[in-house]
Amino acid sequence: MIKFLKKQKDQQLKKKCLNVIYDEIANHPDKGLAKRGDLSEFFTQGFRYAQVTYRMAYTIDDVGDIVVIFLAGSHENFYEELKRVLAR
Repeated sequence: MIKFLKKQKDQQLKKKCLNVIYDEIANHPDKGLAKRGDLSEFFTQGFRYAQVTYRMAYTIDDVGDIVVIFLAGSHENFYEELKRVLAR
């Protein structure tokens, strides 16, 4: 996630990402879309910015109070990239 934000030159996109993290994911982590299959440990939260759909993949710890953002990016090839990150 940090890498994604550092690479972004668009300050409004950075702000939108942080708003999604702090306003939606942090307050209601279980509202995200629970994935199935080999990505079943993840939830995803989507948002649109400048006519592009973005996704964030995150996990919730066993206690339910710590959320770890694994990946953020445009929806195109998002899940393939998430699988590549997990394979490392």
